[in-house]
Amino acid sequence: MPSGASQTLMTIIRRKQLCCYVKQQFLLYTTKYGNAATLDSRQRLLKLATDVEHARAHKLVLSEVAKIMITEHNDDNPSEKSPTTTNLSPLPHKKLVLLFVLFGAVVSNLSSEWDKFKRDYKKQYASVAEENERRQIFIENINRMRFYQEAHPYATFTMAMNHLTDRRIEELVSGSKFHLDARPVLLKTSIEVKNLPESLDWRTKGVITPVIEEGPIGVILGPLVATELVESLHAIHTNNLTEGSIPRVYDCCLVAPDPFECMMKLGGICRKIDYPKILDKCEPNACKPFTTFDEIKRLIEKDENKMLTWIQESTLWVVMNGFGKGFGDYKEGIYDEPTCPQTDGNHAMQVVGYGIEGGKPYWLCKNSWGDNWGEKGYIRMVRGKNMCGIANGVVQVAYKKTNSATRLFVIYPTFLICVLVMMISRIFAVYC
Repeated sequence: MPSGASQTLMTIIRRKQLCCYVKQQFLLYTTKYGNAATLDSRQRLLKLATDVEHARAHKLVLSEVAKIMITEHNDDNPSEKSPTTTNLSPLPHKKLVLLFVLFGAVVSNLSSEWDKFKRDYKKQYASVAEENERRQIFIENINRMRFYQEAHPYATFTMAMNHLTDRRIEELVSGSKFHLDARPVLLKTSIEVKNLPESLDWRTKGVITPVIEEGPIGVILGPLVATELVESLHAIHTNNLTEGSIPRVYDCCLVAPDPFECMMKLGGICRKIDYPKILDKCEPNACKPFTTFDEIKRLIEKDENKMLTWIQESTLWVVMNGFGKGFGDYKEGIYDEPTCPQTDGNHAMQVVGYGIEGGKPYWLCKNSWGDNWGEKGYIRMVRGKNMCGIANGVVQVAYKKTNSATRLFVIYPTFLICVLVMMISRIFAVYC
């Protein structure tokens, strides 16, 4: 049975409305360790203390525990009561010292992690106020990660500190929804899911450009992922991977209802080296497009089996909800978080493959938060559950299927001219 101290502590914690995790960990302290403050229990208590979600709540609980210890001591030793002072016997005094040493160790530990974070990622801030704000966000994110992993020991993915740990998820994921043209496109395919390969990774084909970091609040996310799809389509059909100009698509298509329709009207995408910087105004003739596409396929049904058939031909654009627990702190594994909303898509990614690990199917997605995030910039999302709404807004760019004669006239005009020249030359050779 819990002691009177632990029961009183629970009442105080409820009154203060602290997080349930704080209640759990300090109840464990009062019921399990009691008065036995051995070296082993101190080490275990330190681990528990570092898992508390907020340092402020932690400090408050320590303060209340101290009050309880003093009260209990006075109740047990009435002769030592004093209206102005309270004398502590050796044991409660040791417990108090232990608690405040633990609190100091937690603060020191987080400070060390903060210093290491700044060194590792070469962080610099414009002012002391900004650094203090970023430090507080960092502490909250670290404690939230620890709390989640403690509460979900069997999760199929892990989280870890990265270069974005001093940012709130709202700074990385736009609160705005992506609205693309929802006109259905009929797709006839002879490919059956049962005949598809067990896995596919377009990266191994050399048709995926390097991961980049988009910047704050997804301001270039739509143009970025749309450009990536066209880059990959071009590389798949030509064996030539060329980085496209994201700034050009940003300048001309940022406010367009559909970036893909806008890109088609622009005649395709230019090379990155020909249009390297954002001009903040649309200059469509500032460069010459090196590739384009003539079909936009949109998956209206939330059908991940159809996604499997589509990705056999080229990569996919997907829009999902980026506010899922642990998404911003993802390190590795297969992201499977049942509470992630399947609505309000606000974050776009390029799907570059799929596979199965440990019997769990997944999508391989290229994110835009740099290669320090996730699995070198990628995340594996569980497949078959419409995780975070990944199947809600699928888009693919393609070339229209034409017959061989049409391709000669439309796609290969240079080849046609050469054939005509050769024929004319033969005619002249015969009659001259």
